[in-house]
Amino acid sequence: MTIWVSGQTLLDVSQESIEETLENIWSNWREEEGRCSHCPARNTQHPPYYGDGVGTADIAFVAEKPGGTQSGRVDGPPPAHVEETHRERNDNRNGMDWIKDGNRLRRFFDSLSSDLWFTKDSEYPAYFTNARKCRKITGENKWGNNHADYWCRQYLEEELTALDPEIVLVFGKPAAESVFAHYEVKDWPSKMSNRVLVEYQSETDDTQIILSYHWSGIGRNVRHVDGVEGTNEYQDKLAKVVDQVLS
Repeated sequence: MTIWVSGQTLLDVSQESIEETLENIWSNWREEEGRCSHCPARNTQHPPYYGDGVGTADIAFVAEKPGGTQSGRVDGPPPAHVEETHRERNDNRNGMDWIKDGNRLRRFFDSLSSDLWFTKDSEYPAYFTNARKCRKITGENKWGNNHADYWCRQYLEEELTALDPEIVLVFGKPAAESVFAHYEVKDWPSKMSNRVLVEYQSETDDTQIILSYHWSGIGRNVRHVDGVEGTNEYQDKLAKVVDQVLS
C-alpha cells in the first residue's frame, strides 16, 4: 500500500499501526492539535519531515531534525500554498537520494556490501525519520527547543514501537538520547567519540542500535575517534559495522 505522509512523502506501508502513527503526527501538526498544540516549534511555514522509506523495514535511520532554522508562527491550519509548495517539491525529489548529496552519506552507501536502500525491492529495505519533526527554533530559545524535543520524543517512540525495527542506525547525540531512552540503553560512554561506530543492545527487546555522528558533524569530529583518519575512512568503517550486523 502506498500513502502520502506529512503531505509530502510517498511511503510504502502495509502495517496499519505505522500508517496511523504517521498520519496522526501530520494531522496534529496541520491542525495544531495533540502534542503539537503544546509545542513552541510548530510552524506552518516549514512542514515537518519524517516517515520516509519503507514502513515495513527492519532497519530504521534516525537523524536529529530537518535542516535549517525557523522563526515566527502561524496559528491554525497551514495556508494552502504551504501544502501546495511542499507537494511540488516532493514531485521533484527522487526519494531519499538527497541523503547522498553534498557532505552527507554517499561514501557510506557506496562502501556497503549489503543491498540497503529506502525501497521495498532492496534486500534490506530501510525507513528514515527525524527525532525532531520540525526545524530548530532560531535564536536564543533553549526553553522552546527543549520543549519541542520533549513532545517530538513521544512521537518517535510511537514510530519505533509501530515499526519495530531489528536495527536502528542513529545519527547525532540529540537523536541518540531519544533512541537510547526509548530502548532503555543506559551503559554507554560519556564521550561521544567513544560511542560512535559501536553496536548497542536494547534493554527492552532484541533491537540493535548503531550510533554515528550526524553526517553534518563527521568532518569536524572525526579527529576525536581513535584509529580513524578522515571522513572517508569514518564512513567506510560505519558501513563495515552495518554490514557486520546485517550478516
